Amino acid sequence: MKVAAYQAPLLPCGSMESVELIRKRVDWCESEGVEILCCPEAVLGGLADYAARPTDIAEKADVAVHARNVDIARAIENSVAVIRADVAGRTADLVSYGSSGIADPDGIVLQSAQRLNEDLLVTDLDTAPRKRRRGWDGSRNSTVMDE
Repeated sequence: MKVAAYQAPLLPCGSMESVELIRKRVDWCESEGVEILCCPEAVLGGLADYAARPTDIAEKADVAVHARNVDIARAIENSVAVIRADVAGRTADLVSYGSSGIADPDGIVLQSAQRLNEDLLVTDLDTAPRKRRRGWDGSRNSTVMDE
């Protein structure tokens, strides 16, 4: 299955430009056989730093790297692909570094977006269920009871 994650540009609050940008990405994905397109929530915010000097925060805690590590951990522990769609860029008041990426069920990062740039990540994923999942599984945990 072909999937995509759209790292949208960071736009000023209330901008309707995002609707047109997403429409263009949907049209492109449909023409290229992409079955799933993940877009950032409301195309606002992302990993934006609300500080006077956002780079001060970025130097102390690399939020994009942390987000990627979380995606890898969730993929491995649940044996599922993780697709993250984020925003990236700068406005007069905000900076969002972007953390869009696609990790397979083994935690291998298949695609990763560039920092601070709009990007579209596309890859093929094997969607066949695994015979045995790693991680927490209630059916193998004797303390979990059915009601």
